[in-house]
Amino acid sequence: MRKIQLFLAVLAAAAFTAAGCGKSSAPATEAQETPTPEAEAEGELVEMEKTEKPLEAEKDYEHMIGTKTATSSVLLIENQTGSEIATIYIRPTVTNSLTDDWGDELVKGSFTLKNGDETAFCFEKDLKDSAGNLVTNYDIRVGYTDIYKNECFFRNLPLTVMKDLTLCMEGTGLNAIPYAKYHSTAGDTEYSTLEEVKKRLGLTATTGITGSSLLTPTPTPAQTQQAETTAAPEQVPDTPTPVPQETAAPVVNPDSGASSASAYIGQSLDSLMGAMGSPTGSEYVDEPETGRTGYHYYDTFTVSTIVDDAGNETVAGVW
Repeated sequence: MRKIQLFLAVLAAAAFTAAGCGKSSAPATEAQETPTPEAEAEGELVEMEKTEKPLEAEKDYEHMIGTKTATSSVLLIENQTGSEIATIYIRPTVTNSLTDDWGDELVKGSFTLKNGDETAFCFEKDLKDSAGNLVTNYDIRVGYTDIYKNECFFRNLPLTVMKDLTLCMEGTGLNAIPYAKYHSTAGDTEYSTLEEVKKRLGLTATTGITGSSLLTPTPTPAQTQQAETTAAPEQVPDTPTPVPQETAAPVVNPDSGASSASAYIGQSLDSLMGAMGSPTGSEYVDEPETGRTGYHYYDTFTVSTIVDDAGNETVAGVW
């Protein structure tokens, strides 16, 4: 009888122990289900990180000019002119005006751009002019840390449709030509303003930057015809046949506007403009040898002027 009672007591203890292990196994089952909420939390963090990445206009650049706003666009401008830039002016392109107003200088001594450096220009793409027209093209003027280097001008640049802009220089010294290269937002094609600048300055594609002067006049049709008529014959016969001599007809300049403007060389620019009207465009360059020089562009000819310390302009050349 005592053996039976002892056996029942051992059996009851074993049953109690088995019941206790069953309770402790329940939390282990719940722990296996926890990875799902952790994966969801990780996905939420990734999405949050994506949405918190700054927009292009909100990034911080080492060098920045212009006014940064919530709606401003950013254009990276790279210096490849070969010299260190200290000042930058940017304004909407000016036409049919002699104004030399460039507004505020944008760098304000906060940095310089060595050759190969770039700056971020913040501007509003929906800017309108006084007439209510959308501004699309801009002019850029840069000055250098070397005070003996002339300022450079880059004109009529369509900044609102550019992905990037590189300021370049062809040639050196007084014969150097500033021009720009850029990629359009519409594709990866690279555009250059070099030929446009040469045309505006009166340079042909073959003339380039050679010669003693930056402004090498493009030959007129009359000059081209004269050069062709005076060319050497292809073949000279052994026994030349006498040819009656004729008096060559005088060469007449077909551009009566240039001829009329030439009469004002040595006189004031105001006198010329009073007779010929206002030019379609003008620019000024500080030349080391001649001082401040003006270039005034008419439809069929160009007028150069010398500006004295008092601001008086005298016509120096017409071509």
